[in-house]
Amino acid sequence: MHYPDRFNELVDFLKQYPEAVLAYSGGVDSTLLLYAGRSAWEDRFTALTLRTPYVPPWEIRDAVQWAAQYHVHHEIIDLPTDNHVADNPPRRCYICKRLLFQRMLDYCAARRIATLIDGTNADDQPADRPGMQALQELHIVSPLNTLGFHKAEIRQISQDLGLPTWDKPAYACLMTRFTTNQRVSDDQLRIIGHAEELLHDAGYKNVRVRIHNDTARIEMPPSQWAGFTQDKMLPHLISLIREVGCDY
Repeated sequence: MHYPDRFNELVDFLKQYPEAVLAYSGGVDSTLLLYAGRSAWEDRFTALTLRTPYVPPWEIRDAVQWAAQYHVHHEIIDLPTDNHVADNPPRRCYICKRLLFQRMLDYCAARRIATLIDGTNADDQPADRPGMQALQELHIVSPLNTLGFHKAEIRQISQDLGLPTWDKPAYACLMTRFTTNQRVSDDQLRIIGHAEELLHDAGYKNVRVRIHNDTARIEMPPSQWAGFTQDKMLPHLISLIREVGCDY
């Protein structure tokens, strides 16, 4: 099927709902939904972003920028880190998704909006993403998954539409940078977010700063490594990461 046909299929799917709220992260999947939702609902549509200490700060800025660019009403709700999430248990993703999406459902209920949609796609499998169980339990509508949109197709359609997110790297929440069952503080999340933003601003893509007890690991594609080891910003980055409590 041609990509324009697939996009029209997505818009038609959305039109079956009179209005909706989109759980909007500013990523590739949810930005395609943002664009399709504008076509389907015009002004009967809200993009909702939850800002927590473990959401990378650049993701919030992207969400604000692109919702404004496509003239979609956008709201941000600030939430603290829940204690159960901060403990970083093996089921953290499930616990977190339940909390965050329930908060968004409460937002919808207060405005008598029956439909909350999210950007889960056909490549997101429950075995790999425990948070999907929470979405199913809460009856969140996932159009991309329902219609069988895979990531590569979503990127291609986004590129054809001229969306700025078509080649945006995927970013997991900052809690994933820490070892399971390691208690994580908001200060640690802030520092790790700052460190990764420093790397992004210096031109490094697909990077992670991971913390294993007293050791920090910087992950990046091999092609970037040689330049990184000679980068003048490296001492500053090391000093910043030491604030998390890493000796190595």
